[in-house]
Amino acid sequence: MRIGEFARKNSISIETVRYYMDLGLIVPVKRGGQYHFDSKSMKRLETVLVYKSMGFTLQEIKKMFHFMSLSRLHNDSERAFYRQFFKDNLIRINAELDRLETAKKLAEEALESIALETDGEGSVIGIPLTILSMLSCPKCGGNLELEAVSVRNNKIIDGQLSCTCESVYGIEDGILLISPVYESVEYKNTTDARIEYFETTSDEYVEKIFIAGEWFRSVMGKLSQGLKILEPGIGFGYALTQSLASIPPGTTYIGVDRNMNRLKALKAYFEKSDLKFDLVLIAADFLQIPLREKSIDIVMDMSGSSNRAFESENFLLREIDGLIKDHAEVFGIYIIADGMNGEYVDPKFHRLFQTKAVVEELKALDYLIDTDYTTKKVTSGGPHESFVDYVKSTWSYCCHARR
Repeated sequence: MRIGEFARKNSISIETVRYYMDLGLIVPVKRGGQYHFDSKSMKRLETVLVYKSMGFTLQEIKKMFHFMSLSRLHNDSERAFYRQFFKDNLIRINAELDRLETAKKLAEEALESIALETDGEGSVIGIPLTILSMLSCPKCGGNLELEAVSVRNNKIIDGQLSCTCESVYGIEDGILLISPVYESVEYKNTTDARIEYFETTSDEYVEKIFIAGEWFRSVMGKLSQGLKILEPGIGFGYALTQSLASIPPGTTYIGVDRNMNRLKALKAYFEKSDLKFDLVLIAADFLQIPLREKSIDIVMDMSGSSNRAFESENFLLREIDGLIKDHAEVFGIYIIADGMNGEYVDPKFHRLFQTKAVVEELKALDYLIDTDYTTKKVTSGGPHESFVDYVKSTWSYCCHARR
């Protein structure tokens, strides 16, 4: 029979047959430029597959075939030599069984520990009474007067803040509403945003995020107490998740996002953690953050500026610079891309997706870069990183800067 029929009858690919031929495990007869596979070839393949199922490598099988072709097992030494192949293999199998038994016990213990773990006492997330002096009306800059309806652990859960300019801002379920947008946060595969993101985003893109986060965490170290930190574009809090161990008690971490539904999901997620610092969530546009001038010590620019750059020529940190102290730090992760499609993103916005432009913007704000890092380029993303489909490649520029 020809190679195609031989492969089909044995449920293997033609490429596998050719590979076995290259190794000399199958030696068909060649007639008229075509290989013909007979019953001997069939029996030889059956032997290969049986030996493979025993755990022998192809090179070991090849070595056995060579030995058997040179001997007929007519004396004790030949039989002892041949038996040694199977003895060695049996030793490997027993060792693997021991390893699997140990692995099984460890997996069972890990599964049991996960099932028994609790999320601790949890945290109350709301607007701390202690930061009211930091807040100001985003329209006129005036003072905000509190009318609290519900306060728990010195945090406002429900209420409102009003200004003399007649602006009123609600506090709903512990989140301050300035300009909320109720965009859908439904997911196709699961009900959990983090799981779906992980399952649907390409491995190389997830690895890029992981490497950037690991670098960022190592550079961040342990922060001083009492700092006021701002993360514009907190999203689902991936950066916060990676930096929890670095944020000491007494810190105020302010996360801003326009999507109220996403903030609610974020709040529900972090309420299960025993936070030692105050997490303040504000539903607002980046240009309507209700903070007094020069009130922020550290900016966590975890792609906030990059996400803004998809729709604006202006560097986000420049637009919110009035909120940041003269002596401040920036921890930044910026989306960099080449070959960006002009139909997806207006060419006038492309500049801020270049490392040189990001560095220039930071220097223009008097930041000096202490250290930086550039991740590897990736070419695939996923439904939640669809912009990757419209660029040649993308990577992250990570930096720590201070002024």
